[in-house]
Amino acid sequence: MKRFFFVISWLVILSLCVSVLWARPPRPPKPGPHHRWVNSHWIYLPAPANTIWVTGYYDHNGNWRPGHFQFTGNVPAGQVWVPGHWEGDSWVPGHFRQNYRKDFIWVTGHPGSDGKWAMGYWKFTGPPKKGHLWVNGHWQSGRWVKGFWRPMKKPGRNWAQGHYGPRGKWVPGRWKKK
Repeated sequence: MKRFFFVISWLVILSLCVSVLWARPPRPPKPGPHHRWVNSHWIYLPAPANTIWVTGYYDHNGNWRPGHFQFTGNVPAGQVWVPGHWEGDSWVPGHFRQNYRKDFIWVTGHPGSDGKWAMGYWKFTGPPKKGHLWVNGHWQSGRWVKGFWRPMKKPGRNWAQGHYGPRGKWVPGRWKKK
């Protein structure tokens, strides 16, 4: 009787393993020379000049590092290469950024507590402006919004803090009527 349950247990485990392996469809063929495999599908991304494609991988901490173009040319003085990346559902192409800004420090991108990648940004460290709050620069709808000062109070309005909506899309902060 023990042998019977042993054999049945192994058959169940084996069938589950086989079904899991068969459940993952194979990667479809590459549609063209400028397509890259990103987030389980092919996307059209022509290579910018002086770059090579680095396929996504898991780092030594088990965090997923998405595929991106790595710059291979000479970096201009005072600049740092920022690989192209997804910001919400918008693709941000690779670009150079300054490596120094007065009254700012660079906060390097990192995996967030929810496992999603939090992009790097310039954090303001200079003197505060009375009656105002600093809003960091950010990508919104595929374009860059520079950091700015916003008033702490507005008559007849309350500030609604920016947040990620239920589908993972960023909802920017805004003034709402009381």
